[in-house]
Order: sequence, then structure tokens, then C-alpha cells
Amino acid sequence: MPSEIDAYKSLKKAEYLKKHCKPALIRKASAGILLIDYKLANKKTPCVFIPIKKKQEAMSIFKQIKSSKEHLLKKTGLAIISVKKGADGKEEITFELKKGGLNAET
Repeated sequence: MPSEIDAYKSLKKAEYLKKHCKPALIRKASAGILLIDYKLANKKTPCVFIPIKKKQEAMSIFKQIKSSKEHLLKKTGLAIISVKKGADGKEEITFELKKGGLNAET
């Protein structure tokens, strides 16, 4: 069974940013997967965020990554996200880590 994140492995960083980091996609997402030191197109990328609309879908993808050992668990996290207007009027994205080996400092 192919993994949900297999599609990300072959993407270059510019393609990833263009397709998956659009503000509209992130606003609609309620959860996401954080991958630290992930390889996009065989080049190490400091942080990759995969926005996902439904929390249950994010949980199943996280479990799949965990069981298949596609990425180190200590560098993987499941986060609930919220997008709000900040005091200065700009949008702020808040990540609440729920599962995985990441902590707030990372």
C-alpha cells in the first residue's frame, strides 16, 4: 500500500511550496503533519508541513508513518492548527502538537 506522503518525496522544495503551502489550503486545514529534516527530491529540508482538512485523516496518516517507519518518530509530529488574526491584523498560525516526538522548542 503506497503511503500518503510518498507523493512528497519526489517534489522539489519550490514545487512543495507552490502546491501545498498556499494560504487558502492552510486556512481550510484543521490538522497537519510536521516533518523535521525531511528529504524532498533527495535534498534535506528543515521543515515540511502537510496541511490536512480532517483531523481523523491526519491521525491515520500519522499512524501510517509511525508503523511504516518512513520518517524518524522523534522528528515527526501531528499538530492541530488554528489560524487567527493577530493584534497587528496579520494572520497567525498556531500549532498544537498532539502526537509524535516533537516538542515546542523544535
